[in-house]
Amino acid sequence: MAKVRAGHAHRFRHTFAKELLLAGVPIERVSVLLGHSSTRITEGHYSAWVRARQEQLEADVRASWALESGLPSLEPGTYRARGKTELVN
Repeated sequence: MAKVRAGHAHRFRHTFAKELLLAGVPIERVSVLLGHSSTRITEGHYSAWVRARQEQLEADVRASWALESGLPSLEPGTYRARGKTELVN
């Protein structure tokens, strides 16, 4: 009725879950809000959007780059190119 392209209930359900996880809401709470019988179901569908998981993966990548390059580890949100450290989104 709203003429939302490809609009269906699960599209909005997925958006709801992803936004909660990106906002830092624990996956256990999101699981309850979605009505899942187990957090394993929620993890199977939405683990890529768990903020702590994303931050840990980014830290792991930064650490591996620092080891390979011999450069000191950088603060989150920065990168080094051509000898200059710059802030990124």
